This record gives sequence, C-alpha cells and structure tokens, in this order.
Amino acid sequence: MILLLTLWTTFVITAFSQCPPGLIPLTSNNNFNQPLTCTPQDPCSCFSVSARYGAICHYSSNYNNYLCCHSQNTQCGTNSSPQVSASGQVVTCFTNSQCASGYICSNGACCPNTNSNTCSTTGTPCFTGQISVGGQCFNSVNIGDRCQRSEQCLGGSQCQNNLCQCPNGFANVNQKCACQLGTVLFNSQCITLASPGQNCQISSQCIDNSVCNNQMCSCNGNYRLVFGYCVPFTNSKCQQTQTLVNNQCVLLSIVGETCIANQQCVGGAMCNSGTCRCTNGATAMYGYCISSQSTVNPCNSNQVYYNGQCYNTVNIGFQCQITQQCLGNSQCQNSFCQCTSGSPNNGICPTSPNTSNLCSSGQTVQLDNNNQPINCLVTVCPNTSFCQYSSSGQRYVCCR
Repeated sequence: MILLLTLWTTFVITAFSQCPPGLIPLTSNNNFNQPLTCTPQDPCSCFSVSARYGAICHYSSNYNNYLCCHSQNTQCGTNSSPQVSASGQVVTCFTNSQCASGYICSNGACCPNTNSNTCSTTGTPCFTGQISVGGQCFNSVNIGDRCQRSEQCLGGSQCQNNLCQCPNGFANVNQKCACQLGTVLFNSQCITLASPGQNCQISSQCIDNSVCNNQMCSCNGNYRLVFGYCVPFTNSKCQQTQTLVNNQCVLLSIVGETCIANQQCVGGAMCNSGTCRCTNGATAMYGYCISSQSTVNPCNSNQVYYNGQCYNTVNIGFQCQITQQCLGNSQCQNSFCQCTSGSPNNGICPTSPNTSNLCSSGQTVQLDNNNQPINCLVTVCPNTSFCQYSSSGQRYVCCR
C-alpha cells in the first residue's frame, strides 16, 4: 500500500510539472483521480470531460499524452478557470478589452464567458501571446525570430527557413511588413506606383493628382496631362509645356531642375532656393515626389487583405464570406469553403489538369509543390510571377 501511494505521489508530481505555470491537471473522480486527457484538435474536449470552463489542453512529455490543465484560483467561481499569463499569473483587468477573446472581465480577473452557447467560443485554449494552430499552442514571434509555423509570425511576416521574414516586395518597418518605396499595397501584394497615363488597378497606385479610371491613371478635374504629368489648367496663352510667371511664359520644371516660382514645378515639387524640390514627407523618384510613408499590411499572417478588409483564412468545410479567404483551392459556396468537384485530399481540393485558362493569353499559372495554383492572397508570388485575378477560376493566382 505504501509503495502504491509512493508511486501515485510521484506520478501526480510528475504530471503536475507538465502543466504550464500556475495550472494543474484536472483529475477524474471516477478513475482513481487520474489526470483527464484531451484531444488538442477539439477545443471542447476538456469541457466535455470536466464541464469546467477555461481548462486548456496541454501536452505532457512525461505522461506522453495531452492533459487538461486548469487553475485552482476560484476568482471566477468554482467551475471556471481564469485566464493566466505565460508566467502563471491570473490576468487582471478593468475592462473586457484587456482580456483574450472569449473571456470577460469579472471581479478584476479575466474569466471565461460562460454565457456562450458552445464551449468552442468560451475562449482560446492558448495563453496570452500564443496562437492555436492545428490544436497546438505556439508562441507569437516578431520578425527575425525563429518560428515553426507562419501563423506564429507577427507584423504580416511568414515563416521561411525557420525565421519570420517579410515576403518578397515587403520591408521590415518597425516590426511591420510594409511595401517598399515606390509600391503600394493591393490585395496582399505590393504593386508598383503608376504615373498619369499608365495602366493601374486602384487609385492609390496613381500619383501626381491622378486617379484610376478605366484601368488608367487619369488626371483629376482642373488638371491636364502633359508628357506624363498632371498640370493645372490655366487661361494663359503659354505653350503646353509652359506656365505663366510674372506675366512671362516659362518652361515647366521637374524635380531637381531650376525654377523661379512654385507653379513652374510639376510632379508634386515646390520651388525652394531656385530648385524644384520635394517637401517633407516625400522622396524624389523617377521625376516625381513620392510619399515616404510605407504602406503596411494591416492583416495578420492567418488573414488575407481584400478590398480594404482583413479576412481570416478558412479551411475546407468551414464558414466563409469570400472565396479569397478559402484555403486548399476551395471556393466559398453557400457560405462554406467547398471543393467545386471531387473530395479534398490532405486538405487540398482536386483541380482540373488543364490550368491554362486561369491566366491571360500567353501566360501560364505558377504551381506550388503540390502542383496546385498558388493563391497569391495567402502566399506571395515568386519573383518570376505576378498576382492576377482569374475570372475563370474566380480567385487570385500567380501568373508568369
């Protein structure tokens, strides 16, 4: 009997040590107080076996299984485990905004929202500063830090070679992946700015008092196009490339050229000390003054940026709003990500062997390692290709 008690005490201490700081295993009253096990892919598994809100599923290497861990703190009641930090401290609060999703501020602590109808909405199974991926908890990490999954990476970065890095075309600006100078963000891709008269996709791409109209940068009202620049209309009798200064017609000047007045400078420049220069907050590039402010991707790594909004990426079989957020080559049909034909294999929908019609004439679609078209709202296109919307495929793909 003493031997059994000693073995059980040793087991309990070992199991306790495998829960995160501040938590202990939930035990079964019907099975000699053995720790309750759980399934990490099911956020309801701990609640299902214990009816205790806020318990998390955590892997124990000593026990070689996933255990349900909870806090003995009764600040949220005897049937609820409060949110705890990575150091094991109960997360205190004054308002709900200080608590993780699924928790509410009660009695100065972040407690599970027991008013939810399903346990899957009572809170994330991970600690603050972590993210759940496939039922496992990973620490969220900054750009440049080591990673295992892209979902861990903050600031719009992706996990490449076990490091959180900004995708091609983006630069690290204050721990945010931002489009480099001379480009602007459009549907999760950095596209090149366009001058008046050039092709465009969105108005934010157009510079020098122009907007995107019928896929071309056109000068705003009261401006006219003069050799790639939007120049204000005047009532003077000067030539097209001139403007009236002190009752004299003088040639227009671009950035870096001499001037005698502001109205002589084009491309967003101003006359400063006899030279057309860019003002503060702008940089001279290709004869224009370009905003020096970087365009930051406002979405997380598990989101896509589409039409100015962030949408969570969605696996096959789950609810969706737009096709662009569906993973595995699925499409959003009847508000669910579904395969258009056949059944998914390893989370990927089968596609037609003929992918030649996904891109414009003379172009070919870029395939990934599984020979599937790359969704360029989720993965940045390789340097040899570019992101393009496929009307036949009703999604964005990489073409080359």
